[in-house]
Amino acid sequence: MTLGLLCVAALAPLVEFAAEAQSPDLNGDSIIQHLNQTIAWYGHITSEDQSGTFPQNVVLQDNVRQSSAQAVQKAFAFAQAEAALLVKQKTKANAAPGKRDASTANLAQVADQANQRIAKLQSQIDDLNQQIAKTSKRKQLATLNSQKAALAADLDFARMTQASLKEMLSFSNTTESAGGLVGQINLLASSANISAALANNFPAASTRPAASNVSAFHPETAGIFGLLSNTFSLLRIRSDIGSLISDTGNLHTATLALAAPLRAKTKSLVLQSDALARATAGETDPVKLNAARQELQSMTAQFKALSGPTLYLIEQGIALHNTANGLAQWNDVIGSQLHTSLGYLAFRLGTVLAAIALLLIISEVVRRATFRYIHETRRRRQIVLMRRVIVASVTTLIAVLASVSGIGSFATMAGFVTAGLAVALQNIILSVVAYFFLIGRYGLRTGDHVTVTNLTGKVIEVGLVRFYLMELAGTGSDMHATGRVAVFSNSVIFQPAALIKQAPGTEYAWHSVSVTLAGDPVLEDVRKRVTGAVDEVYTKYRRAIEQQQEIFEKTANIQLANLAPVSRARYTDQGVEVLVRYPVELSEMSEVDEEVILAVMHETQKAPALQLAAGGFPKVITAT
Repeated sequence: MTLGLLCVAALAPLVEFAAEAQSPDLNGDSIIQHLNQTIAWYGHITSEDQSGTFPQNVVLQDNVRQSSAQAVQKAFAFAQAEAALLVKQKTKANAAPGKRDASTANLAQVADQANQRIAKLQSQIDDLNQQIAKTSKRKQLATLNSQKAALAADLDFARMTQASLKEMLSFSNTTESAGGLVGQINLLASSANISAALANNFPAASTRPAASNVSAFHPETAGIFGLLSNTFSLLRIRSDIGSLISDTGNLHTATLALAAPLRAKTKSLVLQSDALARATAGETDPVKLNAARQELQSMTAQFKALSGPTLYLIEQGIALHNTANGLAQWNDVIGSQLHTSLGYLAFRLGTVLAAIALLLIISEVVRRATFRYIHETRRRRQIVLMRRVIVASVTTLIAVLASVSGIGSFATMAGFVTAGLAVALQNIILSVVAYFFLIGRYGLRTGDHVTVTNLTGKVIEVGLVRFYLMELAGTGSDMHATGRVAVFSNSVIFQPAALIKQAPGTEYAWHSVSVTLAGDPVLEDVRKRVTGAVDEVYTKYRRAIEQQQEIFEKTANIQLANLAPVSRARYTDQGVEVLVRYPVELSEMSEVDEEVILAVMHETQKAPALQLAAGGFPKVITAT
């Protein structure tokens, strides 16, 4: 038996039993409580599924599940072995006189009485069958058959009663067996999760469909949103694994405490057998040797019965230890992944902030340069607006590029979004594009006279999407504001209808004065006299018109003919008609036209006088 002591001593370090560990004797409640704790712990283990985050987590999770399933298997093996031992002990106790439960004894007694009654009825029926076979009298035969029928009915009832009593007695015995422990263990083992673990047929993490369909997370190509989501996911996983490590430690401690009484009993048996062996070492009395042999056989049977549950608990402790190690390794890997994810997240955020800061610095430099070197209010406002649009667009682009995962997905998303926006905002986009044409070199400026779709007006403002005109009514020198503001979309410049505006840098228009003379004057002389009258008026403001033309030539980089009155004469039915075209400043149209008419009338009155035809008085019209 010294070898047995060595075995017990060798097992002690494996399960790390404390010398002072104390635990009450095992019973059905403690076994069921241990199973429930193991089942709850295993449910927590299997509910943690993070196989789709990183490839290495698949193997770690599979190892943890394998070792936890082994712990469940050993726990149920211990419970079944210990339940069988408790059932055997209780059966022996009930077999002793006076130890049987009163209700069970009553059921057994009633069952025995039912058996005796059935046997008695069957004997009476057999006797009647013999009498029926021997008698030949009809009246006596009818009486015997009636008695047999009554006994048969009574026998059927007695057999039904016997079956019910057997079922109740069987249920009573099953319930009494270790307090119904076997049934409870089987009930716990029948759940789907536990039955799969006991059968060891659950799928590995690497072969589960969910794991195979989920692509691995790559933090080096992920965006800010993906990194944030992954970081919070890893934090949650790490918290769950910490809780699992704590639960595994608690279950391991409970397992050690549960095994303490079994170890104490096995150690006591080994010590008793060793002491008995030493006591009978020199014994020669056959009676004492036979008694010692029987006692040793009894101890061996007890040691054999206890060694099974003890070994299962030891193996469960080893499986729990392996599970704890796997969880610790998994926790270290999750910590490394969390550190990597946080590093990439900090890099992404730093890059975005640095890019936005650089963009704002450049924007501020442009703003200061604009206010320092550009003095034209309209041009300065346009540059400021463009600066704001560019800064907002680039900032949005930087944020989007930093947030999405991968350029390919961004390109796909941007393609769909751009197509949708192009369809939904085509008019607005076209107006914005037209805005840059309108503010260009030959674009619209405040105060320009513009004709759009047969409406003439003075430009009030040119916006990003539309421009505004103060409507003008009348013709020629009678142009006046109506008090209404016309609003046009910038995209009107892409329509077939022409947009007519004053040439940049010019503030003049062409007018024509016509006069019809009667008689038979010389055509060339008349033309020269009328043209000279108009040219005399034009000489007063010629320099202002020429300066405007010079500005336009510099702006457009073209060379134009000199501005001067142009005349032509022709014969008509009323006489000779003379038409003179001349430029006139827009701000002085009425005054200049009156002077031209007076000058022409004065020229016709000079000697030799020119006779006006009927209705041939000088008329001023807008030249086309």
